[in-house]
Amino acid sequence: MMNMIMSQKKALNNITRMCYQAKSRRTLNKVAMEIIMQIYN
Repeated sequence: MMNMIMSQKKALNNITRMCYQAKSRRTLNKVAMEIIMQIYN
């Protein structure tokens, strides 16, 4: 259980970094879709 929380935190950090790097809104949408897929898989 703890492991899952940690990996989710790590994923969130990666997401935040990607969002900062993403210049256009289209890229952000793509990143958001990627996040959603990762969460549900």
